[in-house]
Amino acid sequence: MTDTDPSSGLTVRMRLFAMHRELAGTREVRLELRQGATVETAWSALVDRFPALAPGRAAVRFAQNGEYAAPDTTLEDGDEVACIPPVSGGSEGSPERPARSTRVLELREAAMGVEILPELIDRVASDEDGGVVAFLGRTRRTPGTPAPGQETEAARHAHRDVEALEYEAHDSMASRMLEAIADEIRERWDVARLAIVHRVGEVPLGEISVAVVACAPHRDAAFAAARYAIDETKARAPIWKAERFADGHVWIGEPARTGPRNAAAHRPRRAAARARSTDAGLPERRHGGSRRHQHTAPTGRGDEGYAAAVELMVGEANAAVDGAYAGGATDVVLNDSHGQMFNLAPLPLDRRAVVVQGQKAWSMVQGGGPDAGLVGDTPFDVALFVGYHARAGHPSGVIAHTYSSAPTLTTLNGRPVGETGINAAVLGAWGVPVGLVAGDDRLAEETETWLPWAERVVVKRAVGWRAAASVHPEVARDLVRAGAELAVRRAGSGELRPFELEAPVRLEIEYRNGGEADYAAIVPLAERYGDRGVRIVAPDVPTAYRAFLAGVRLGSLAAG
Repeated sequence: MTDTDPSSGLTVRMRLFAMHRELAGTREVRLELRQGATVETAWSALVDRFPALAPGRAAVRFAQNGEYAAPDTTLEDGDEVACIPPVSGGSEGSPERPARSTRVLELREAAMGVEILPELIDRVASDEDGGVVAFLGRTRRTPGTPAPGQETEAARHAHRDVEALEYEAHDSMASRMLEAIADEIRERWDVARLAIVHRVGEVPLGEISVAVVACAPHRDAAFAAARYAIDETKARAPIWKAERFADGHVWIGEPARTGPRNAAAHRPRRAAARARSTDAGLPERRHGGSRRHQHTAPTGRGDEGYAAAVELMVGEANAAVDGAYAGGATDVVLNDSHGQMFNLAPLPLDRRAVVVQGQKAWSMVQGGGPDAGLVGDTPFDVALFVGYHARAGHPSGVIAHTYSSAPTLTTLNGRPVGETGINAAVLGAWGVPVGLVAGDDRLAEETETWLPWAERVVVKRAVGWRAAASVHPEVARDLVRAGAELAVRRAGSGELRPFELEAPVRLEIEYRNGGEADYAAIVPLAERYGDRGVRIVAPDVPTAYRAFLAGVRLGSLAAG
């Protein structure tokens, strides 16, 4: 008996959306499956019929009768299975809970102007609300991150302007998801008066695609609720976005998250959050993130400008420490992460911080997980990335690279990634969110695609790989200080989230030559592919990171 044997008596209805609908050329397919078939069985039968759907399986999620379901979920006769491609990307006191919720949760085809905000405020706000936070999302001309499987089509439209966007939704499931998000917001912040309105259909450039209004007696809860509402809607609601060009379109987004990122991370926490501040420069002989540096030379220990570079590095580290304490931190650990990792001069450092120096087993994320007892006996609540840079292979980021000069391109689960994403993923596996990333404007764009909730501090504009337009060091310190303070405050109010990835985790590294790849592939879990590539597939992020770190270090040895 085959999976699609009609004598088995089990019929399911497969619903296809967005890129899947286009690849299959249909919105719905009926399949006859044998008893005991699972969601994964149904997907396999669907791919047998439409082979074009096969690529990108890791990014596909499923829903059974309108609820997210695991691939091994057993199906019943008459079930609907929806294939979900990547989706569009200070209070005091305890006020009495309102007698009833006032919610506006809608999908709209009609255009929305700025008047949508007073309309929603009138519908949900009350005299009890001292804080009303509103957010508008607008369509933009610049392209976003293509969904897995859309990279080739995106490359065809590189350097072109988006002309319009189109949104498609699984209406009933999206409505239920918005209700679930609203329930979570009420549970976590006691915010009952909320509006989330999302457009569907074609939305011209510059028009409003989503509106959020959160109302609460105090501003902190309103800010947290509004941020959570838009972030979770983008990550979980089955709403898809296509960017339209003159001669085609590209589907945008990431694999749908089937539940809240981390429930504990969103509950209100003590404002005295611990902070781990990482002045992560560049490995080997570079430091690309410090505000006045845009060339490799001053960052080598033997260079005559090295002492001045260290002074700038210490200044920004101290700014992060000061901002963290202003935001309510009780403990701060500085992880010296440039080169051999003993650059920060101890005496000028803020005496309230503990500094970790030298080559460390966990490198730039040392202290965030297994050895979290560096200060006290509880884990850190937030990480601050200071002095970071764009990924290896970035076309214009200042001194862009990933951990060393050996990798020329690194991808994480199929997406180009740099130190920001890799380090955030490891910390996320340990439950630590990233609250701040400071560097150039290209890094800020990269950070937005991986960590949209993090504060992004831009202290220089990239002109080229060895050129930048930088602000004055004192201005840079002010920016870092303010960003660190806000990040720690947001961590204390539960607004930040750890960056988590579903297993298995796949890291792929392209090295400069075959010799470096040979050395890197010695590591367990690593295998060679292509001309200079090494692939690591691991059951979790920390394991993948250890294999990656060992491989990069071995690959650098091969370079002599």
